[in-house]
Parts: sequence; C-alpha cells; structure tokens
Amino acid sequence: MADFMRYLRVIGDKHNRFSQLRQESSNDQRRKVSVTDITPGQSRHQQGEGLVNAMKTVPPQFFTEEFSLTRPETWTDVSRSDSEEEGAEVLDELGGHLDVVETNLLKEIAARSDSFFEAAVYVQDLRGALHRTYHAVKDLRIQVKELNSSMLESAVTVQRLERQRANVNATCERLKAGLEGPQLAGMHCLRQSPQPTWPKPLRLSMI
Repeated sequence: MADFMRYLRVIGDKHNRFSQLRQESSNDQRRKVSVTDITPGQSRHQQGEGLVNAMKTVPPQFFTEEFSLTRPETWTDVSRSDSEEEGAEVLDELGGHLDVVETNLLKEIAARSDSFFEAAVYVQDLRGALHRTYHAVKDLRIQVKELNSSMLESAVTVQRLERQRANVNATCERLKAGLEGPQLAGMHCLRQSPQPTWPKPLRLSMI
C-alpha cells in the first residue's frame, strides 16, 4: 500500500496536468477527427484497422520480428540494386511505406485514446478511494486505541472494586465472629445493636 501511494503521488500532478490539457484540446481533436478521418458514409476507425491497412500496402517483411538491416539477406532484399537511379526509387518507395505506417499509427492512437482516458480517470478515482480508505482506517485505529484504553481503565477499576469488596467481606466476617464469640457473650446490648459501634483503636485493629 505504501509503495502504491508513493506511485500515485508521483503521477498525480502529471495526470492532473494531462487531464487539463486534454480538456482544453478535446473540442479541436473532435473536429479534426470528424473532418479528416470520417467522411459521409464512413464509420469511425476501429482498433487494429490501421495495422491491417498498413500490411496491405507495406511488404510483410517489415513486420517480422527477425527484420534487421544488419543481416545481409535483408539488406539485399530491401535495397535490390546498387545503382543510383534505382536507389532513389527504393528510397521513395520506403518513404511511402513510412508515411502509410505513420498515418495508420496515428489512427490507432486516436482509436485507443478513449480507452486510455477512461483508464486514466479510473486511476484518478481509485486514488481518491484509496485516500478515503486510508483516512477511514486511520480514524478506526484511533477509535480502537481509545477503546482499548477505556477497557483497560475499566478492568483496573473492576479489580480495585473486587479487592475492596473482598476486604469489606473479610471485615464483616471478623466482626460477625467477634460478636458471636465467647469473649462478648455478656455484651447483650452490643450484640443486639443493628449498627455496632466500636472504639476507634479497636476498629482499626480489626481491619
């Protein structure tokens, strides 16, 4: 989570700037696409269509993974001749192939731009959700900490009250035993008193 939050902080400003520029240029882009790429009776460019169109015009050898001008057979196949006149024709042909690839590449980028912008917006929404979740977890941790402190304080209070009750019960038992003992057999008035009172030194010694 920490690494992802750092990543979001790094790209956050760049994405906001990108979204602002996209918003400013969206109207111009729509007008350009509608004029140059879409004619009456023609639908919007679909993803992958640019590659198909390029492969119809450009020789398939330029799309292979093994294509490399450092290979002698590839260079011979592309250049075809060492004469200056035919070399100029080859350059013109290669330039035409490059124009086709660039044009269809731009169309592919335009066709995928909506998906890219949707993904960017999704990332922005995800960033906001993570930010809210982070603060919610932080508040929850504070509440749990306060609850633990309150429970600990309550537990200490319960233990203290338990000790007090045990002391009071022990004192009552000792007083009861003293009242019923033979040493106080003649003190009928003290035994019958509902609330016996003892001298302060005796009361302290019993406790």
